[in-house]
Amino acid sequence: KVCKREEGRQVQFQEQTVEDLVALVQSRDTDTALSAATELDKVCKREDGRNAVLSVPDCCQLIASLLVRGDAACAQRGCKILASLSLDARGRALITGVPSAVHSLSSLLQSGQTPSVQYATLLIGNLAMDREGRACILSSPPLFDSLSSLVFSTDVKTLRHTSGALRNISSDSTGRRRVEGDAACVRQLQSL
Repeated sequence: KVCKREEGRQVQFQEQTVEDLVALVQSRDTDTALSAATELDKVCKREDGRNAVLSVPDCCQLIASLLVRGDAACAQRGCKILASLSLDARGRALITGVPSAVHSLSSLLQSGQTPSVQYATLLIGNLAMDREGRACILSSPPLFDSLSSLVFSTDVKTLRHTSGALRNISSDSTGRRRVEGDAACVRQLQSL
């Protein structure tokens, strides 16, 4: 159970289960969804917390709804939670099982919101560690194009996550051909 009380806020969580928090991220009320996501983010910092979240049916699909609700803070928090969940193979498989969630990362990469871009590139790099994740990423040309354009970022963390993601994508022949097909990206990676 997760216990939280915020005075002066519309939303108060007391004795909320992880299942409740996952369900609340789909609330129509943005404050409720964001508060639930903030609590889930804290839960996901621990391995047992991540396991608890991953045991909730459709957790990744529900959390991914934060990415497309039109609120930058919700999208950032949702991406951060998914990045935490992608730390182990089970989480990566569940996230990859929701291709629309992975493909929606393209708009986050183009958002210009530095923290969101950092979490999205980290998430993509983690997903690209597995063959299924690489295939899911490569099945969305806009996502790959958005990612490869970030090799020109001036943000160090974004650049580090982007180069790691592209390295992971290049770990098999299909991904390597796709990366090598972007000459400007390759030149920039070689100059780093």
